[in-house]
Order: sequence, then structure tokens, then C-alpha cells
Amino acid sequence: MEATFNPKVSRKVQKSIDALDERYQIGQDANRVSRTCRGKSRYGVGAIGRFADRDGSSRSFVYDSRQIASSYSREELDQVIELSKVYNFAVGPSHLIELMRLDPDQRRVLQENTARGRWPVARLKKEIASLKTGKRSD
Repeated sequence: MEATFNPKVSRKVQKSIDALDERYQIGQDANRVSRTCRGKSRYGVGAIGRFADRDGSSRSFVYDSRQIASSYSREELDQVIELSKVYNFAVGPSHLIELMRLDPDQRRVLQENTARGRWPVARLKKEIASLKTGKRSD
């Protein structure tokens, strides 16, 4: 990262950072529940449903949170949060869901480009598609 820390992070960016932290923690908790109940129901699905109900979240919210927590280490999530702060852009959970499908090197490059370029998720999807097809997205 070339940029320096931006001390004036907007409320929107801070809210996104808080949401990422919350989603990561929910994902970690849901993964723990799923591992505990794996033998009792197929892939802990019943347990995740109960977890979502208890947490007041939808099952898809919990599932996506689990995916984020499974795909990103705490250190990697902190790097995304730092990019959000540096570029004062909300790299949110929807961005991470798209990025987690990439190998780590591609992910790091596109995370940086997303924050620096202030890409919405639709642009990020185009960039990911262009990586797979080998055609540049402009």
C-alpha cells in the first residue's frame, strides 16, 4: 500500500468497518457451532438455523458471515479494514464475498484496486470476470 493512513474516516466507512468486524465474529461463532454439531445434522445446517434464529439474523446472513470467516484470517480482514481507512472507502461484506473466490495473490491486488478505485460491487464483479476470461474490463 502506497497511501498513508487517513485520520478522517467517514461515518459510512466506519460503519462498514464495524459491519465487517461483526460479520467476521458472527461467522467465527457460527463456524464453531457448526463444528460442534456436525455429527448431529448434515453440515450443522440445523444448528446454523437455530444460531440464526437466536441471533435474530437470516440464515443467508449467517451463511455469508461463515464464508467470510472461513475465507479470511483475522490478519487478512485487518488488511481490508486498513485499506478502507487509507482510501476512505467502504469495502464491505459484499465485496469480500466476491473477492473470497480468488486466489490470495489476485485477492490482494483486487482489494487494493477496489479501495483505491472506489469500485462498487458491480465493477468488482466485472474485474473478476475479466481475470477469468483474460479480457480487460474498461
